Amino acid sequence: MEPDLRNLGLFGGTFDPPHESHRRLAMAALEHGGIDRLLVVPCNEHPWKRGLITASPDDRLALCRLAFAEIDGLDVSAIEIEHDGPSYTVETVERLRTMYPGVRIKMLVGADNVEGLSRWHRGNELLSMIDLLIYPRDGSSRPTDLPARSTWLDLPADDVSSTQIRDELALGQRPAALRTSVFAEIHRRDLYRGTGD
Repeated sequence: MEPDLRNLGLFGGTFDPPHESHRRLAMAALEHGGIDRLLVVPCNEHPWKRGLITASPDDRLALCRLAFAEIDGLDVSAIEIEHDGPSYTVETVERLRTMYPGVRIKMLVGADNVEGLSRWHRGNELLSMIDLLIYPRDGSSRPTDLPARSTWLDLPADDVSSTQIRDELALGQRPAALRTSVFAEIHRRDLYRGTGD
């Protein structure tokens, strides 16, 4: 374990594909979230999105490594991809607590998901094990009562969505919200072709 690692950030998701808004959130968490290191964790299989994730876990892991490149204090982790089946955040947090004993874990979560966290798999256990770094989402307001052990990241919300990006890619367009390296790798791997309406 790193000797100065006291607060570890966790930024999980499908990242299908990862885009500039994800990168912006990661940088804001590192700057304002009181964390020493941030782990970006693409899921293996999202329990709520089975059959809806377009790119494979390995493809999304490779894209994340490009999307989040050159950010000091950030690592892209395969911790969920290395485990078969659905990716449950509470199980990931348990593994991280074993890997980093005594380290506080702060999880990035959108404001639109805060109220539903207790309904996640073993949600109340999860909430007892982590702090929250809450970021604004387009169309959702700041919660009036922030949960205990939470920090509000005060940054502008945007409406960038992976769904919109996939639709643009399927139409042969060049999405503005993708880093050049990510777009090139998507093209090289022949991803997201024909997935739009």
